[in-house]
Amino acid sequence: SISLIFIAFILAALYFNGFRFTREGTVTASAAASTPTTVTEPPPLKIKSGAVFGAITLDSYAISIKNRVLALTLYWQTGAPLTKNYKLFIHIFDPSQDKIVLQADVLPGVPTTQWTKAEMITQAEAFALEKLPRGTYNIGVGWYDESSGQRVGERAILNYAFVIP
Repeated sequence: SISLIFIAFILAALYFNGFRFTREGTVTASAAASTPTTVTEPPPLKIKSGAVFGAITLDSYAISIKNRVLALTLYWQTGAPLTKNYKLFIHIFDPSQDKIVLQADVLPGVPTTQWTKAEMITQAEAFALEKLPRGTYNIGVGWYDESSGQRVGERAILNYAFVIP
C-alpha cells in the first residue's frame, strides 16, 4: 500500500524526466519536452471519489499537469474477491460533445483476480496534452471485461476538469 504509492511516485518522476516504459518491460530515455506549458496547474491533488464499479471502488485519485503532460494516479479497492481480470479505461474527453480525444485501455499492474479486500491498488498513467486544441476537458474512468467488451458499471467522470488555453 505505502510501497505501491512510493513506486507510483518513482515511476511518475522517471516519466517526467524523459524515461519511457514499454509493454515489454524495458526502459528507454527520450528527450524532455522542450515546449513550455501554457497550462498553469497546482501541485498534485488527491481527491476522494467513492465511484463504484461492481465490487471495485475508486477510493481517490491524484492529478497533476506539468509540461503539458497530465499525470493521473488512481487508488482502487475491492470489497469482494473478483473472478475476472478486468481492463481499465481512461478517457480524456470534450464534455460539450462527449468526444474522446485521448484514451488508455490498460490491464492493472496487479490483475483484478489477485486483489484482496482492503488492499489499495495504485495505477498511474500519463497523457501528453501538447496536441489538444484549446478547450475544456474532463476525465472519465471505468472497467470492462476485455473478452466480452461489457463494462462493469458506468463510466465515472472525475471531479476535475482542465482547460487548454
